[in-house]
Amino acid sequence: MRKMLAATTVALLAFATLVCAQDAKTFLVGKTVSFAESRSLPYWTADQVAFENVLVNGDHYIVVMRFKNEKNAAKFEPVSYLKLPTVQVPVVDNSAIVIDGNASDWGGITPAMSDPVNDIIFDMYYGTPGTDMADVYLAHDDYHMYFRMTLFNGSPLINAMYVIELQQYQYQIHTPGDVSAICVIEDGVSGRVDVWDRNGRHVATHPRGAGYCRAGAGWLEWKVGLDELRSASPLEPYFPAAPKDRGIENRSIRTYIHPGGGGPVSDEYDRGNQKLIVDFYPD
Repeated sequence: MRKMLAATTVALLAFATLVCAQDAKTFLVGKTVSFAESRSLPYWTADQVAFENVLVNGDHYIVVMRFKNEKNAAKFEPVSYLKLPTVQVPVVDNSAIVIDGNASDWGGITPAMSDPVNDIIFDMYYGTPGTDMADVYLAHDDYHMYFRMTLFNGSPLINAMYVIELQQYQYQIHTPGDVSAICVIEDGVSGRVDVWDRNGRHVATHPRGAGYCRAGAGWLEWKVGLDELRSASPLEPYFPAAPKDRGIENRSIRTYIHPGGGGPVSDEYDRGNQKLIVDFYPD
C-alpha cells in the first residue's frame, strides 16, 4: 500500500509541477510542434487540457494547454510541458527468440524498464516469492512481440498474472482500448497467455503447451502475435484528421503483477516513468 500511494503521489506531482506558463511559451517558440499523434485528457481545471505525445522537434512531450477569452477572442495557449520517456522495441530475426525458459536468446537486449527492489505495494506480499518485479525486456520480429520479466524474489508464482499492458495514456489507466498481454504460469514451468483489452473484449488465449509462455529460475518469458495486439485496439478516429490507433505505436508500457490470478497488485512499475513505445513501424 505504501508504494501504491507513493507512486500515485509521484505521478501526480510530476504532472502537476510541470514547467510554468511563461517557460512553456518560451520553450515552444521557434520549434516544430505537431499535435497530429497526440491524445488529450482534461487537466486540473475546466479550462485546461493535457495533450499527451505532442511532437516538439521530434521529441515526445505532454503539453498542457489553457483555453481563455481575451478581448472577445478565444485563445488556446501552452501552460506547461513534460518530456515523455521513450523506448524503441528491438527487432530480432524471425523466431530468434524461442519461448523455452532459456535466456540465452535474449543476449544483447537491454531492459526496457528496471524496477526497484523491495518495492512491494501491499505488506501481505512480503516473503511471497515471485511478487517483486526487477527488469522488463521487449523485442519483436515480423510476427510476434516478445516479453521477458525478471524477479527479485524467486521464480514466478503459480497462477499469478504477469502483465504487460499497452496504454493509450501515460497517466490515465483503465482506458477502453488499452490492451494487455498476460502470462499465467500454471504448473511452475509453463502456462497460458491471454490477450484482453479494456473494453472487456477477450482477444485470444494461447493454452499451456502451445509454446507461448515459459518460466525460468527467477524470470519468465512470453509472446503475443502482433496482429492480436493491433486488433485488440478497436478505437477508430472520430475526426478524419485524427491518427488511426495501431495498438503498439505511441503506447505507454504498464507492467505489473497480480498474484492469485486477479489482485490486488503486488508490484507495478512507477507510472510517472513508464516508457512510450516509439518508431515501432519503420518509415
